[in-house]
Amino acid sequence: HIALYPYRYFQVLRKMVFLLIAMSRYNESAQNIEKLKKIQTSDPFLKNRVYFAEINMSLLLYFRTGQFEHGLKRLKEIQNYISEHTILNKHQELLLFFRISCIYFGTANYKMAKKWLNKILNNPGKEARNVIQREAILLNLVLNYELNNHDLLEHLVKSTYRALYKWENPSSFEIAII
Repeated sequence: HIALYPYRYFQVLRKMVFLLIAMSRYNESAQNIEKLKKIQTSDPFLKNRVYFAEINMSLLLYFRTGQFEHGLKRLKEIQNYISEHTILNKHQELLLFFRISCIYFGTANYKMAKKWLNKILNNPGKEARNVIQREAILLNLVLNYELNNHDLLEHLVKSTYRALYKWENPSSFEIAII
């Protein structure tokens, strides 16, 4: 039945991997990401969706498990993909930028993390979902601290504080960062 309904299979598998990662069941997540890679289709739209989901979930898994070096090994391939293919939508492109920034952050390459994060922060459109913008603003604060940009920190703390109280339901983590 998988061959008859590859898109349905992809959707179920993709959602299952996200749930497994959220439940910290990382070995099962990795096994199911491998299943994603094996989906065969002649539909270019589905191929693109499958590849995007695989790299997005792989980067998330590397981040959640602290396997940043594995993520670094994939970044060249992912950056080539971003430059050579049309990402499905702007939100997905910004999500990949955030995942890439997190991988660089995890390896203490703060300058590269900042470079990719700036692609989100400097995005003038409203394509990014609120959660990506929120996380990017908070990561920006931490990155500037790690980069010893003390002259910017006071301004960033104030602007992040103002942004925080405009957000609906700021989390205790978001409040603690400020």
